[in-house]
Amino acid sequence: MFTHIHQLKRLAPEQLDNYLDKGWFRMGQMIFTCHFLCFSDHLFTAVWIRLALQDYAFGKRQRKLLRRNNQRFRTIVRKAVFDIEKEELYQLHAHRFQGYVADSLVDSLFGDSDYDIYDTYEVCVYDDDKLVAASFFDKGKNSLASIMGLYNPAYAKYSLGFYSMLVEIVFGISHGMIYYYPGYVVPGYASFDYKLRIGDVDYYDYDLQEWRPYSLMENDLLPSSRLITALQRAMDLLKEKGVRSQMMLYPLYDKQLFGLEPEESVKYPLFLSCYHEKHSPGMLIIEYDLYSEQYRLSEVSLVEDASLFAYQVFSEFDPRKSCLNFLVRDQLIMESKNLYLLSEVLINYRKLMDK
Repeated sequence: MFTHIHQLKRLAPEQLDNYLDKGWFRMGQMIFTCHFLCFSDHLFTAVWIRLALQDYAFGKRQRKLLRRNNQRFRTIVRKAVFDIEKEELYQLHAHRFQGYVADSLVDSLFGDSDYDIYDTYEVCVYDDDKLVAASFFDKGKNSLASIMGLYNPAYAKYSLGFYSMLVEIVFGISHGMIYYYPGYVVPGYASFDYKLRIGDVDYYDYDLQEWRPYSLMENDLLPSSRLITALQRAMDLLKEKGVRSQMMLYPLYDKQLFGLEPEESVKYPLFLSCYHEKHSPGMLIIEYDLYSEQYRLSEVSLVEDASLFAYQVFSEFDPRKSCLNFLVRDQLIMESKNLYLLSEVLINYRKLMDK
């Protein structure tokens, strides 16, 4: 629903352009898109951005950084070559990545695939003969997609991660590319804001399915903001009625438990847990459907046997704030836009369960 993954045997340059134009991005040897991201027990929206390269001009600070580092370092752009030197750089830098981190550079770019569907290039930055930074980007027919940047933390003062992005842009302009795609930014989570320094970017509007100037984006209308607002409204009403509830992050929302039918899965990354201690191990939850704008009241069960996977992959999450068990929908009790009516059904259903 909110995360889509395509596994392809081959990908022509024109196909990569088309995927990028729809807000998709590389993941190993697959290509994916998503709406939501979960960091630090909070829900965010992934906002895909791109930079138009035709008529693009570097700003004063960008020109200064390019000039300084071009003089200080030896920089090479070429077809990607994977070696022990880049692997060591990956291990130095990997702790800076957000979310799941692959064990190695090769795993990150190839996964368990034995073929390569992308036309991948690299930027290598050397201090004499020592590799101090590297970045990787994929080349389409008219587009470049920046995939990953690595740098030695000892050289942090040179802004080599951002510098390598500027070098990729120079490559794109010199090769007649139309767009440069640096992936996503995350409003409200500053770790990705450096990407906005490249210039006046556009963002992909999920609702309109078109690219618009980033300056026109309204944070309150992002999927994560709308979801949080709707559930907060439900929580406030339940509190007025004396019903305790808690907003819970569900980072497993886009994972499929083997053997589970789609209608049995909880597919939203955020829900209200409506406490009813006498009924265990199941619980009542309220979700909000962004498409139909309806609330959904369900009785669900926790799959304890599958929790080890979640606790390994999402070890940084607090189980008091995030649900790290797979949830199975036992019964859809009610679906309605009428929050007051849904709250009454919830209260009555709890009374029946507690008898």
